[in-house]
Amino acid sequence: AEAARAMSEQLTLVSRAEALATENPSAALLLAVEAYRREPSNASQGALLATLRAWDGVVRRTELPEVERTRCDDSDWDADGYDWPTDGGLAVYAHGDDVFTVDPMTGEASLHAQRPDPCARVLVSHADGPLLAQTATGISMVPVGGGPDDVIPLIETTAAVSLASSSPPDPVVGVVTNPGVDTGELHLFDAEGRPIASPVPTELGFRDLWWGSSGTVVLGTGATPARRAPGRVELIDVASGAIRWGAPTDSLPLEATFSPSERSVAVTTATGEVLVLATEDGSAQVLQPANGAAEGLAFVDDDRLAVATSSGVEVWNVDADKLEDEFAVASAGNVHALDDDQLVVYSQGYDTATVLDVASASGIATARLPTRQGERPTLYSTVDRVGLVGANGAAVVDLATGARVDHSRSLPADEIIVSLIPAGTIDEFW
Repeated sequence: AEAARAMSEQLTLVSRAEALATENPSAALLLAVEAYRREPSNASQGALLATLRAWDGVVRRTELPEVERTRCDDSDWDADGYDWPTDGGLAVYAHGDDVFTVDPMTGEASLHAQRPDPCARVLVSHADGPLLAQTATGISMVPVGGGPDDVIPLIETTAAVSLASSSPPDPVVGVVTNPGVDTGELHLFDAEGRPIASPVPTELGFRDLWWGSSGTVVLGTGATPARRAPGRVELIDVASGAIRWGAPTDSLPLEATFSPSERSVAVTTATGEVLVLATEDGSAQVLQPANGAAEGLAFVDDDRLAVATSSGVEVWNVDADKLEDEFAVASAGNVHALDDDQLVVYSQGYDTATVLDVASASGIATARLPTRQGERPTLYSTVDRVGLVGANGAAVVDLATGARVDHSRSLPADEIIVSLIPAGTIDEFW
């Protein structure tokens, strides 16, 4: 009876701390600290983190350029407006013939290139990479700073396509035709728009491309997650277009990431399975996360892989097939590796970012980020900044000062709430 009473009190402390986090942060923090003092468990650590996230930090605000969304009569996308951000976290918007990028730290807009048609759909994968454009008749490429006279046609097609490009200085452009069906092709083009080898068939339905830095790309194919049908990943040599190897997956591949030396590539699937594949021959090792299905992956170094689950982050020694460390982070989703053994963990709702130090097995800081429900923004992580860039704006936290630069044209200033709490380790805080 005594044990049951203590357990009931502990559950009450945790639940009340989390419930009061926004309404009364001070009371919530006291309850969370008492819960941790009584029992230093994952639940009480999660309550501490939840209450710390409710404390305000230093906020600074800069407006994004205002762009009125307009729609072309003969297409199902916006002619003018914000498009998918770059991999480096720059916001991208199109207005008439011009396509701009916006620095999320300064709000400064720069003309990237001119699109071939004011109704063309555009993609800028990298700040110094080409502009890819889709019109009603096909796909074309425009180099940085280029205009109508610099357009390079790639494919004539009226079908659906998926576009991607690798990093400069020698970007490779990938165009996948019929991405939503079982029969399509991957076309690779060099920086001059010349085809590379023959098209690669995609026979299971295209999912995504994940580029390596040493001339390879991982192609993921499979059925939609709801069908739970087997999928496949293939490592393709960019120079020749040849498939080096292919490996089956238990379901649709959702994410792939290369190790720093690219000796391995880790893949997670729709069922939460984690595969670590040798890039040399495709030999596979299956990791079994200890706390549920995998939500995100990041290599800390060649030997250690961080796996995000709904309960937190697990750090695995891949060679030893051993779980080395665990971090309690509520609803962990996407995870990014920084320098110096640090990780940034984004929640599944993209409303918080937590910085972890793997070497000392401690949490460093937590930032709250404004995200619209259902939005899937591009995540922005460097050694001194974390944040996100969405279709309507960007929020970036400077880890050195705790200042958050928020670029959002849709939220008034008094609704932008928070920033950074340098919490240190849980033990140091207590």
